[in-house]
Amino acid sequence: MNIAIFKEVTTEEALQELEAEAVKYQGLYVDMNNPPERKYVKDKASLIAGLLKKVDRVRIDKSRDYKIMVEAGAATISERLSAANSPFTALITAYNEERAVILAEKKAIEDAASLVIEIANCHDEALLVNKVFAFERAEEIRLQKERDDAIRAEAAKEATEIAERQAKFIADKIESDRLAAVEKERLSKLARENDTNHKREVNRKIVSALALHNVDETLAKFIVTAIAKGEIPNLKINY
Repeated sequence: MNIAIFKEVTTEEALQELEAEAVKYQGLYVDMNNPPERKYVKDKASLIAGLLKKVDRVRIDKSRDYKIMVEAGAATISERLSAANSPFTALITAYNEERAVILAEKKAIEDAASLVIEIANCHDEALLVNKVFAFERAEEIRLQKERDDAIRAEAAKEATEIAERQAKFIADKIESDRLAAVEKERLSKLARENDTNHKREVNRKIVSALALHNVDETLAKFIVTAIAKGEIPNLKINY
């Protein structure tokens, strides 16, 4: 992106130098309580912020003649300057937050000290407050213990119920599988018995039919048995 139109404010070399300097401070610990280091960071941030303002001013002045070029160049510079300024502004923000915490802690200490003085001036009232506090604390502990005991009891009850349900489910499953196996064996046995009876009936009819052709019953049974066993080639009984 061509930024030559902003040469009176900054140059590519100057931007690269600022960016390189910013990279050095990216994630770097800086002791903001150290005046020289804090001043350096603030000076850098102020310098970049000043450049941003100048770039914006030049953008406005030149936008009539170079609107597209100016807007694109200004956006690029602003983005790069903002990125270059981010480590410094982050350090300043962190420092300000740290100072806020320190001031808050200092105020809390001062308030606590004032409270101690006030309590010392009202010793009897302080003793009463301590007794009330101790009672409330003991009551809070007692109530918390009751809640904890109730929670543990409920958890134990629920765990027992879950274990009982699981045990019943397993027992029911075992019984169901056993009954299914018994029923399967019964049906299998019944099927075998029916098949045997059916074959016996078919064999009996064949023996009776052979008897009609003057075949001795003993011989007829022998022939049917041999056929059933597959001992006579090319001859089978359709059951």
